[in-house]
Amino acid sequence: MLKKSALICIMACGIAPVQAHTSSEETPNPLVVAGATAIVVGTAVYMARRETNESKINRVHKLIDLYGVRIQGQLSQLMNNDDIRYFIAQSSASKKEIISMYNATAQLHKEMNNRYNSWVTPWNWTADMKQAFEAIKKLYQEALILKMMIDHAPLLQVDLGNDEALVKAARVFCAGISCYPVVHTIVRLQDDMQTLRSLKFYVPCEYMYIESLDSVVTALKSTDAYVQDRREQEKHWEQQRLASAAAQQASAQQAQAFAQMRQAAALEIRNDIERQK
Repeated sequence: MLKKSALICIMACGIAPVQAHTSSEETPNPLVVAGATAIVVGTAVYMARRETNESKINRVHKLIDLYGVRIQGQLSQLMNNDDIRYFIAQSSASKKEIISMYNATAQLHKEMNNRYNSWVTPWNWTADMKQAFEAIKKLYQEALILKMMIDHAPLLQVDLGNDEALVKAARVFCAGISCYPVVHTIVRLQDDMQTLRSLKFYVPCEYMYIESLDSVVTALKSTDAYVQDRREQEKHWEQQRLASAAAQQASAQQAQAFAQMRQAAALEIRNDIERQK
């Protein structure tokens, strides 16, 4: 019913300007009529194909019924660092299942967030939608913690006193994402710790988990590989800065040369005019 009334309002709002235009002029501008018609038809098609609030709310409830108990039960068992190590040492099949649950909750959370930020928010964001959004947001954040633990497994399982093994774990963690694996790993861990601190609910293992990640960051910063990565990264940044400065200088010289050419052409035209007098 809401979608039908919205379509009627859209059609009325789109057709009214065209009718007003045609009534004031005998021959309406075809471009105005075509543009208004395209907007009305496009909006109507979009609204007709758009998933209803009820459908999204039902999907949230189904996903919570399907994964909620498993995700929340898994988190409730992680009370200390030994529990975390046991969790990340589980079978690959269990890890894939958790990643699958995270992907499903993340996708639906994104859809609900997009619906909230859509241009139809004033009439579309009902109390039921808000309630469903908060529920899927909480489930998504809980699944995110489990997903992070799986991603951080190579770093959490390594002996922090063994620099060689720690740097190797950092390279595995980055998996070719960056040319500076140790620096990139530290940045990612710091971002993840900030994300964990921003969560609006309490998880028993949260603080211990953050402390474990902070210990990994401290250990990585004390390695020779980190110092080498930083030097190479700063060297690369300096090369980029010099290349950018050279490009800007070349562009400025080209603009100056062009201005001189225009000035010379204008002077030549002026001289020709003087000679013809």
